[in-house]
Amino acid sequence: MPPQLAAPVLARTAAHERIPSVVCAAYEYTQIAAGLKDYTLYYRLLPWDHAPGALLVREAGGVVRHPSGRDYELFDSNEATLLAPDESTWRRARNELFA
Repeated sequence: MPPQLAAPVLARTAAHERIPSVVCAAYEYTQIAAGLKDYTLYYRLLPWDHAPGALLVREAGGVVRHPSGRDYELFDSNEATLLAPDESTWRRARNELFA
């Protein structure tokens, strides 16, 4: 994420336990779909990295949206995209990260 967008998010999550990224969107999407992670935040939205995972998470009952509430779509430009295993977790994460 650009520094001006990342700085406030990092400040809001300073007290959170962070699970290190494995730098593999496919793996992290499966973790969200299985309910093993509360949420993940992406910015760089290459369709080959995110379209299959977004489908998987949604089919498992999860949510893949931008902080505005707009659903992720295949050809979205780079912007913050938050995914969570369910609606209530997504809303909580959005409020914690972007309120």
